[in-house]
Amino acid sequence: MKDKIIAILSLFMMLGLVSFASAASLSLSLGSYDSEIYTQETVNIPVIVTASNVTGSTDVTLTPKDGLSCSTCTLSYTFTGASSEQGTVTFTLTGTQAGTYNPPFNSISAVSGSTTATPLSSGSSVTVVEAPTWTTSLEASDSNPSAGEEITLTLTITPSGTFEGVSADLTLSGSLTLVSGSDPRTIGTISGQSTYQWTISAASSGTVSVAVIATNPTESAGDNTETVTLTVPGSGTPDLGGGGGGGAATNGTGKTYAVTRAQFQNGFTRQLKLNERVRFQLQNNESHYVTLQAFTRTSATVKVESEPQTATLNAGDEKKFELTGDSYYDLSVKLEMIDYDNNSTNITVKEIFEAVPAQAETPITPTTTPTATPTTPATTPGVSDEGESYAGVIAVLIIVIVVIAIVILLALKFKGKKASKKGEINF
Repeated sequence: MKDKIIAILSLFMMLGLVSFASAASLSLSLGSYDSEIYTQETVNIPVIVTASNVTGSTDVTLTPKDGLSCSTCTLSYTFTGASSEQGTVTFTLTGTQAGTYNPPFNSISAVSGSTTATPLSSGSSVTVVEAPTWTTSLEASDSNPSAGEEITLTLTITPSGTFEGVSADLTLSGSLTLVSGSDPRTIGTISGQSTYQWTISAASSGTVSVAVIATNPTESAGDNTETVTLTVPGSGTPDLGGGGGGGAATNGTGKTYAVTRAQFQNGFTRQLKLNERVRFQLQNNESHYVTLQAFTRTSATVKVESEPQTATLNAGDEKKFELTGDSYYDLSVKLEMIDYDNNSTNITVKEIFEAVPAQAETPITPTTTPTATPTTPATTPGVSDEGESYAGVIAVLIIVIVVIAIVILLALKFKGKKASKKGEINF
């Protein structure tokens, strides 16, 4: 009897162990992922594996749909045998063909030894669209500039769609220097043709490169670098060439020549054609310009700005300009010579620091003091009119007195005659 009880208990224990061993299980679910990608871009598909009483490695396999691909289609996760565990494996799919994939896989399965999960065959859709493209170009306003000339660089980007995270990085070689424009330049999002400009100065020959990148869709600098070469004549002297009428002033814009601080301080002479100008900087880093506005065979008119001041100079004349409002001259401009037939002049600009004379500092319009000249009563009222008025009064008084005296004399004479008649005796 005792042996039978022991045998029955042993059987129950064995059945319990079998029951415990059969309790291992696996299940799968999906995390969230992007719904749209460009061709040749990727989407990450997270798969959550839930395990119960599973010990060791579990292999998870994703089978992508045609038009999508994965470089690694089976991933592993190791469980410890606990009654409830979770792990996540993430598959990276590449869109190789445009289209909508719902879901982006045929199935996702998981297996650990003899334990398997129910395969997944449903999920959110992924749409693959053709990636936009762009063309880029870089142009210089003058590929053969004179030494010191300022050149405008223009970058043009023409996209077929929207690009995000766009930026441009400028690289200058030789003696090329950046005058204006940010570098690197953050452009941001573009969806239509866009242009961006920089101004550089060329002291000698060199190359300019602009690398353009984007983050979405991805465009790398290696595939999007534009380069232009600037060739500066060895002498650095501007080409005079043929010219039209040199004396006629126009509103056109000519070349701009940059003058370094050292050149400006020592005095810098430049051949200028009509509407060409030189740019210089004062000690406070303010930029100013001297432009040849017009000239004849004997004189030339220059304009100094930023606050415009103009002056007309004869050959050999020098003019000083106050630019900073501190009562000190800052600039000297001298007209060295005029080559009228070749449409050019030689002008020297130089930094100076000279006190502005008081009369020049506060111009006073001269007041003319009248000279003491005889005036006529009809045109100049004053003391002479008053004297003549008194003389008239006196003359009238004299006439009145004379008239009264005559009247009195006549009256006395008449009275005497009457008295003599009254005393006469007749016989």
